[in-house]
Amino acid sequence: MFLLIVGGIAALALVAAYAGQSTYGWAFAAGAVLFGYYGFFPVATAFDKWDLLDAGAWLGLAGGAMVMIGAFVAGYLARGGASSTPAGLTPPSLAAALGAVLVFPSIFIDSISGQSYWSFGTLGHSIGIVMLILAIALALVWAANVAGTATRGLDVALSLVLLGLLLVIPVGAAFGDFGSLDTGAWLGLAGGILAAGGTWAARGMEMPHAAPSPA
Repeated sequence: MFLLIVGGIAALALVAAYAGQSTYGWAFAAGAVLFGYYGFFPVATAFDKWDLLDAGAWLGLAGGAMVMIGAFVAGYLARGGASSTPAGLTPPSLAAALGAVLVFPSIFIDSISGQSYWSFGTLGHSIGIVMLILAIALALVWAANVAGTATRGLDVALSLVLLGLLLVIPVGAAFGDFGSLDTGAWLGLAGGILAAGGTWAARGMEMPHAAPSPA
């Protein structure tokens, strides 16, 4: 159901964008979340256990990537360039920073049935490593934004892909199996929502819109 909802948002946003509405940003956001969500199991099983995955996992990953990249390129070309996050500290940017900070401990604390993202059962450390890389990259991009460096939407992409990864376990446990979730899952979910929501609030509505129709 979750994937149908997010996929529906992406489809509606793209249709509206083709009709001249400024909705490429919403399509980009939905595509980035889908890319992160579908990327969880290919990352977790990399590289020697990909035979466990069927076509749906790869189709979903490719679909999310195409929506994300396509919406960015279409919006970027329509605007003639992507805008950057305003420099300096604002309440949304501080919320994004708090979210990124919360993600770090969530990687190492138990998330589900005594397992953490860092040590995910028999699958090893790959999902934890990727989450850690994304969280570090997001923190660095956040610092660059605060310092006034143009990052051209990289902050939005990183936060939304990371949110997609962090949604997998909580969504998979909804609604009858929340009891199996441990602190790490909830901490990561809260951090992902704060990071993505804060980043989006700081500059997300600038990312990327269709150019206005000529008069």
